[in-house]
Amino acid sequence: MDVGVRVHLVMIAPKLDATRGRMVGLGVTSVVPFLPVGSLVAVIDRSASDLTAALVPGGESDWPERLRPAETLDAGLNRIATHYLDVAIAGITDHGDDPGTGIHTARKALKRVRALLRLVRDEIGHRAYRAENVVLRDAGRSLAAARDGAVIVMTLDAVTDGISNDIAFREFAASRGRLVDDGEKSMSRLVGDSRFLAELTQGLTGSRDRVAGLLGEGDGLHGAGVRDEFAAIEAGLARTYQRGRVGLRRADTEPTDAAFHEWRKRVKYLRHQMETLHRLSPDVIGEMAVALNDLGELLGSEHDLTVLLEVARTSGHGLSGEPYQLLESAVHAARDDLRRDALAVGRHLYSEDGAAFVGRIGGHWSEHAVR
Repeated sequence: MDVGVRVHLVMIAPKLDATRGRMVGLGVTSVVPFLPVGSLVAVIDRSASDLTAALVPGGESDWPERLRPAETLDAGLNRIATHYLDVAIAGITDHGDDPGTGIHTARKALKRVRALLRLVRDEIGHRAYRAENVVLRDAGRSLAAARDGAVIVMTLDAVTDGISNDIAFREFAASRGRLVDDGEKSMSRLVGDSRFLAELTQGLTGSRDRVAGLLGEGDGLHGAGVRDEFAAIEAGLARTYQRGRVGLRRADTEPTDAAFHEWRKRVKYLRHQMETLHRLSPDVIGEMAVALNDLGELLGSEHDLTVLLEVARTSGHGLSGEPYQLLESAVHAARDDLRRDALAVGRHLYSEDGAAFVGRIGGHWSEHAVR
């Protein structure tokens, strides 16, 4: 293809739900539904904001998640963290007519800030890290239910699209209606709770100010600020990578829903950290960030299917008999494919031991200094 657009060709099994499988090109995004096993399509399944570099060249302001060439580590991390906390606050308070998108944006932004804090956890001190991490974690959780309802509906649509059974179709439609109704009510309750939103915004504003102080210029190592040295992020990077390796091993040897969900979180943290360090080596670290995002999308789709099946069992939304058996069979087939693919990608990405990985990133730091 021309204009520098890189397209990944991937074999798609019945997976990648409507919220995740996307074809992206030059600012145009279209949904890719579940496809038959073996279909070959050109897919880039990453969000447009994370794909800016892969799609078109642009100024540094197009990639707020990255350290910039002239920035010191403290200035860059401070800028990135406060930017995404501002994004989160805006998503909650200024979502216009689309609160779902605003809340989804806020949750993603909060996860990115948590990944940055993990990167400098040893530098700023575990007590300060834990305090801010709890604030950001709880804020994200408080928004989850309102957003997740829409994801479940779209996942149900994608899974049931290929099931041809009149009785099941009616049951699926009825269950979908209940899910849509519950999701709308949940979103309305959240958007209409001005007191809760004000308290949440106040809490995040306070966190923004504290994080700015933690990540400002300073001597680090439990004091204020962050050193402009690889040593400031070395331990945090090693911990994030090693926990991802542990998560992979657990998901591989004990493939439970919880194991895959926990691994997914570790993958996302490392992805955000690699995106931040992109400037050190775009060809190596940038490529790893892209691959980690691909892996995160596979695990995200796997998790959505797990949640859908759990919801399908509950009273009020529950399916039973043949409709449930058909849904369960389709979910298991799609989820098995996703897990197999995720494990294959994960074994490649986490093939090094922690020391070797951190040593390699440290080498890029030395060879391609941020400033």
